[in-house]
Amino acid sequence: TMDDPSFAREMTLEEFVKVKNAVVIDVRHADNYHMLHVVGSKSLPLTEMTGETLAKVAPDKSLPVVLVCDDTFGPVRR
Repeated sequence: TMDDPSFAREMTLEEFVKVKNAVVIDVRHADNYHMLHVVGSKSLPLTEMTGETLAKVAPDKSLPVVLVCDDTFGPVRR
């Protein structure tokens, strides 16, 4: 079973998030998050990430956290 540590397989990010109840955090600038983001993700730009802000976004320390970015940390310029 999947609870058995010897059981190994690949899974998609969507499967991982669902199976592990993971918290998905988008670390890009808030403007970029509002333009396009992963469904169900929470916005917490790296420039605002502290132990306190992370605890607000992902309070359950037993759950895995997935950070999402596309290396555009500043606001998108049009």
